Amino acid sequence: MIYTFTVVSLLFMSLVLWDNKKKGDKMLLFAVLWLIFFEGFRWEIGTDWNHYYDFFLYGDNAHMGVSYTWLNEFVRKFTNNYTAITLLVALVTYTTLFFLLKKYSPSPIMSIMIVFCSMIGMLGSNRQFIAMMICIGSLYFVFNRKLWLFMAAIALAISFHITALIFIPAYFIYGKKVSSRTVMVLVILAFLFSLSKVVNKIPFVEYLAMMDNISSGSTSLESYVDSFSGNVSIVGSLKRILFIYLAVEAREKIKNPNYDYFLFLYAVGTIIYLLFNGSVLQLMAGRGAAYYNIFECIVIPYVILNFPVSQQLRRLVWVGFFVLYFYLMWRDMNSYYLLDGVDIYNPYKNVLFGG
Repeated sequence: MIYTFTVVSLLFMSLVLWDNKKKGDKMLLFAVLWLIFFEGFRWEIGTDWNHYYDFFLYGDNAHMGVSYTWLNEFVRKFTNNYTAITLLVALVTYTTLFFLLKKYSPSPIMSIMIVFCSMIGMLGSNRQFIAMMICIGSLYFVFNRKLWLFMAAIALAISFHITALIFIPAYFIYGKKVSSRTVMVLVILAFLFSLSKVVNKIPFVEYLAMMDNISSGSTSLESYVDSFSGNVSIVGSLKRILFIYLAVEAREKIKNPNYDYFLFLYAVGTIIYLLFNGSVLQLMAGRGAAYYNIFECIVIPYVILNFPVSQQLRRLVWVGFFVLYFYLMWRDMNSYYLLDGVDIYNPYKNVLFGG
């Protein structure tokens, strides 16, 4: 119920403040504060709860990343309450998103709703959330063309989660002139490539899959394929292809270099997702592509607000998008129950008022 309340409230606010960017920025602050409370004070909710909770208490995992290990050790000097970590992660995440969306999104409330629906399936991925926010912060150095400072930021992100390596191309994408046709061709080719299952036949892929611990204890390539055969999301693939098509069609009307850059970043995430979706490197389709897919929250509001229909119909189009996001949010949340028989999201528990 609380998940539905959150997204429906954000939808309502986005409709009420449709063409009022100034008030939308103010309401973004309230939305961010709610989400910090919602995620920061959660208890036994989200992915990898026991994994991170036990590490905080006992610090007995050597594969947590240097900076995340230091962060836990530092917090433990002051408190043994794990909520200090979840609250810190929520603060870093939503403070970063607040400044990103306030500056670059044409509809911050619309954007934060997209973020919540799209990232709820990763709730609990503490290290990667911090790494992603550092990568978002590194865009300052991208826009100001400071390569070494950008690389230093990426190195810091990597020290939290190795997957941050994938964000390095973001620096070199900036300012590039790429036609809409080229973007669409690359996306379609990536989709066709994924259908061929060629990735599973590359010799070193089995080793990479094992290194990422994609399967629980199994070491055969066949078991990796089997373990992810049920995760191939045609809906997810078609959704991304459709969104990219709508985004490139809107370029001529928007004519904004920042929009083009965020569109290209989102396109890179889509290509990564399509290439590895359903393969033994499914991890790349999910957590790897997430560093780029998060910019969907900036691209889609531009698409909606420039949709080639009347203002009233644009609101209706946004409601249609909301229905899709709402469905995908619940699908992602329910996937853990379908795979493991454990509902890691319900009932929602909060340290301040219980389950």
